[in-house]
Amino acid sequence: MCGILGILDTSIAGDEALARTLRAMGRWQFHRGPDDWGEWVENGVALGHNRLSIIDLAGGSQPMASPDGAIQVVFNGEIYNYRDLWRELESRARTPAIAQRPTATTPSPTTGAWGSRAESERSR
Repeated sequence: MCGILGILDTSIAGDEALARTLRAMGRWQFHRGPDDWGEWVENGVALGHNRLSIIDLAGGSQPMASPDGAIQVVFNGEIYNYRDLWRELESRARTPAIAQRPTATTPSPTTGAWGSRAESERSR
């Protein structure tokens, strides 16, 4: 099971200090996801992800960003209907048709298309 981390703290002086704190937290849960580490830090917000690769071994690194970078996502779990969601997004021209569509890349474009509440209700 992957490990996800998040910090919202504008009192920490600078994004580099926040990134160091996030990395220290990530080391404590390294056992949750020894296959990959990803982070995103900006303006007092930090997201981290320790990845355990079980399905989708080649793709699925996190955090993931929407194409315009406005949405950043980390999550733990499996979206079983991701193929249906991708087909719907492609039909709405919300995402390019790509050969490999890992389940982990689904939340970013679906949240941008439908909003976070609707995305969570559609995902199974």
